[in-house]
Amino acid sequence: MSIRAASSGAIAYALYNRVDGGQKNTVLAGGDIRVEAEGVKEAVWDQGHSDAAVNRVDAAVAVYTHAGSQTLLKAEGDISVKAEVRETEAGAAQGGAFGLYAGKAARLGTDQREVENLLEANRVDVAAFSEGKAYALYADRGGDNAVHGETSGMITASATGDFGEAQALHAHWSGTNSVSAATVEIAASAAGLAGTAYGLFSDGGNNSISAGTAVISATANASSGRAYGLFAQGYGSHNTIKALEGKALAVSITAANAQEAYALWAKNYGAINRISGGDQADSVSIVGEVYAASSGQNIIETGGGNDSISLFGKVTAGALNIIAGDGFDTLILKAASLAEFNDHYKAWLDDLQLKGCIEGMGVERVEVQIEGNAEGNPGVLASELDWLKDCFASSKSIDFVLDCIVSESSAGEGISFVGGTGDDSLYLRLSGGSGDSSLFSSFLENSAISSVENLILDMDDSHTGSLELDSLLEHLPGGKLYVCGDENDAVLLGKSESWQKSDALVTHNGVQYTMYMHESENLEIYIQSSITILG
Repeated sequence: MSIRAASSGAIAYALYNRVDGGQKNTVLAGGDIRVEAEGVKEAVWDQGHSDAAVNRVDAAVAVYTHAGSQTLLKAEGDISVKAEVRETEAGAAQGGAFGLYAGKAARLGTDQREVENLLEANRVDVAAFSEGKAYALYADRGGDNAVHGETSGMITASATGDFGEAQALHAHWSGTNSVSAATVEIAASAAGLAGTAYGLFSDGGNNSISAGTAVISATANASSGRAYGLFAQGYGSHNTIKALEGKALAVSITAANAQEAYALWAKNYGAINRISGGDQADSVSIVGEVYAASSGQNIIETGGGNDSISLFGKVTAGALNIIAGDGFDTLILKAASLAEFNDHYKAWLDDLQLKGCIEGMGVERVEVQIEGNAEGNPGVLASELDWLKDCFASSKSIDFVLDCIVSESSAGEGISFVGGTGDDSLYLRLSGGSGDSSLFSSFLENSAISSVENLILDMDDSHTGSLELDSLLEHLPGGKLYVCGDENDAVLLGKSESWQKSDALVTHNGVQYTMYMHESENLEIYIQSSITILG
């Protein structure tokens, strides 16, 4: 079933309901439902100035519900809702595009009724496109947009003009947007100069996402734009992402390609961005800055299970609270260099330590990831991060992670790493190997690695073939060696009579290993239990 409206120089409504008395628009379909509204900019003569042509501001609203009414779309197949305002030769279209608009009447009284746009289907897509302002879901003054997809929900807002603004979810003055599906994707982009993109925008309203997998992205003009993943401003402003019942939560929030890129932004008392996992193994990835001011809060709580929380961007002091809960939980801190690492995380963690909040984070392991590869890595002097160990105390495991692409061209470059005080772990992902262990031997031979108590080699999925341990022995920097991988990976022991296998399994950072001892070298090597042993 298709419903479409188009207008030139005015407002186009595909579904319109603004009648007092609880009127209802209902569309039920055994297949798919498609609703589209298109507005086209028109040049008209200004009657007061006969020599001046002006562009009439227009708008396109796919589903408009107001004044105590309700709109229900329910399909056994998929639902697609699209609003677009496009330009003509007369000039850029600065009108607004609204996928779903829900708002209450201007009057405030006891007889005021709930307003709701309710969409239910296997998959629901809502999109808004405009040169000017684009809102996929717009909830104002108590209005309620509810999108429920059995498998997926995709919400997209795109504003391409200069000074354009794109908001995928907009909640204002007690307005509420709720999206639930196994997979939810939210995208906002503002490509024009000085454009602004918001994934979730709340100013006194509520945005809520329930999902197994939630992906939120906001992008803008790299030289002059602003991008916000979750934006909460003012009292009662809430953005919430939580695990769908019975599912682990995997969240990715990215604000990028903008002059100012904030993944989480909260300002003023009562403004809260919250991510809540369940009792399963949850993962949270935040790319972009994390900012809070004037008692605004950003909170990540992962509940039970072995969870991971990854940050790649500056965190302002006091801007982020993490409550990892039960299980073996890992905090991953990423940066392009050690200098950037200190700039991004030291003030935040020092502030938490001063407040006595580090232990309350519930993190068992901290992973330091310095981005880059063997050819581009300038080297790591881990002692520069001794402050990090002081923050988390000796009871926490702190691992340094370097992504190293081992190939014929890079094996001769190696890396530089000097451990600090205490127990240091260096974690190398060996990617791109083609079964020739000599590449790994050459890589280690040309690396300057010292003061490392634990060396972890991860046989990345892109590596094929087996890893031959005998060829690595003379190049190991000392300490314990751990080899990670899965059932697709294999380790060749070489002279098998030189190795003795321990019957007991050893657990390191939540991973089970089998220990092998080399008689002549007096060396212990731990191989993940899932790896196939050859030799």
